[in-house]
Amino acid sequence: MYIISFPESGGTWLSLMTAWMIGADFDVYELRYKRTRPAWAFLDELKPHDNLVRITYQSVLGKVYKTHVLPSKLKDKSTRHPAVYLYRNPMDLLYNWWLKHKKKHPALYGKMSLADFAAWKGPEWAAHVTAWHGHARLQDMICVEDLVSDTQDEMMVLAETLSEAGTSDSKEVWIPTEQADEAVLKFRNALTKPSVGRGIEAFRKNSKALNVLCKHCWKTMELLGYSETATA
Repeated sequence: MYIISFPESGGTWLSLMTAWMIGADFDVYELRYKRTRPAWAFLDELKPHDNLVRITYQSVLGKVYKTHVLPSKLKDKSTRHPAVYLYRNPMDLLYNWWLKHKKKHPALYGKMSLADFAAWKGPEWAAHVTAWHGHARLQDMICVEDLVSDTQDEMMVLAETLSEAGTSDSKEVWIPTEQADEAVLKFRNALTKPSVGRGIEAFRKNSKALNVLCKHCWKTMELLGYSETATA
């Protein structure tokens, strides 16, 4: 299955919880053709477990892949492999990504303003979300803010969605509720958990950056129900 998101949306966090919940391996879709694995120590903890599902989920629908690709770049066209899209308020996403760029690459981005960064990455976020919104390949679209505020319920809903997607006349995939609970407890406070609210506050205090964001992202924010956060 695939966890699809725009960068900095929390895709790694959701992918780890999902992989643990269904007892499947985890990888990054873009790396599978390079024969490399990301150097994350916590991947060693994601060992397949016995009796998590009546038929091992991975054997039916494949491992969990995190990816940022657009629909046209997803080479796997099989509808047997579920896909969910994780989206995040662009105000939080762009603000946190901007800070990360400035810290990791001060020589290149140290003097870049939030407005300039929003003008650079805002259109990319809007294009990515628009391309996937309502796409027939998706089983569900998940909001980061809902996932952070009520992680347990959201993972339970995802478990039900995946169980339905994996069940056919000959095979039944069933994800026990306790596994969703355990996944949440294990990764609720992971370093990859996205923050909520800091970017909204930063944009509200920066009228130039807010105007740029609205110019490039407003229609897509309306599509997702976020537009009121830009002016509230």
